Amino acid sequence: MVRIPALDHGALQTISTEAPRPSELRQRAVRMVAEVRSNYETESAAMGAVAEKLGIWSRETMRN
Repeated sequence: MVRIPALDHGALQTISTEAPRPSELRQRAVRMVAEVRSNYETESAAMGAVAEKLGIWSRETMRN
């Protein structure tokens, strides 16, 4: 977490700079693959596209 000055009255505001938790990222990836699956010939291609969008290096990571 990082505290930065807010624009109003000099108060401090907390902004999260943490990456999503692995379980949250997994849920999001599964949901995204399900949403775009029909746009691709194979599930592997859909997983590769989602992996790229999420900044995951390998589609193999998506299989777990």
